[in-house]
Amino acid sequence: MRFNILSVFLILITGMFPALKSFAFSGAGHGFIENKGQIVDLLYKPNPDVLFLLNNPGLNVQLRKTGFSYDVYTVEYKLNQNHMISQNTHPYSRVHHSDSLIPVLNFQRIDITLEGADPACTIVPSEPLPDYLNYFTSVAPPEGIKNVRQFCKITYQNIYPGIDLDFFTDKSHNYKYNFIIHPGADINDIRLKIEGPDHISLIHDTLKFGTRFGDVEELIPESYYIYNNSRIEIKAEFRKKQKRFMVF
Repeated sequence: MRFNILSVFLILITGMFPALKSFAFSGAGHGFIENKGQIVDLLYKPNPDVLFLLNNPGLNVQLRKTGFSYDVYTVEYKLNQNHMISQNTHPYSRVHHSDSLIPVLNFQRIDITLEGADPACTIVPSEPLPDYLNYFTSVAPPEGIKNVRQFCKITYQNIYPGIDLDFFTDKSHNYKYNFIIHPGADINDIRLKIEGPDHISLIHDTLKFGTRFGDVEELIPESYYIYNNSRIEIKAEFRKKQKRFMVF
């Protein structure tokens, strides 16, 4: 039996990280967080369209029924004009306390829609992290939203006929997705509709999304057949079909 596997790896975000040097991220975990009602949009309204959320420095990944999104962002800090100076703080001190600065997030979103994908495909989370997350926020009920799990792998089974889609992450915040083409499936069914970047460039095997914060690059580091338990390397690359569509 032969399987064809395409691996797409998000490798680089350039021109963004200097603004993130002092930003503190939660150490709770590094997986795809399931949405049990705690995920909100920019208006702080519940966002049920997001099934799983991966928080990475400078880049959040949202998994949806028929696609995924990248929230590219930077963090700036502005002085809190309403900050009450402690009596023990010298008025000319340059040391800022936690409530003296207000974080301001700047976003640009990139949506990747799997055109023609099955919205009723089976989505299977696996490789759970051992910890649980509990949320007590303005959108949560009084008892909170508890026992929220994180996973290192999310599989969309038969997202196209005979084609699975795997999303992966690890403790180093690496992120990639694989298309697994089973025997009889047609790779030409995979069509990626891209919306949101300022411009899209395709250079050899690298797909570059231009944003106002810098460039987000994807490449195909490997593609191969599995035949009789043997791995046979093959060449795969992105191809531009229309202005905002990419295929393999």
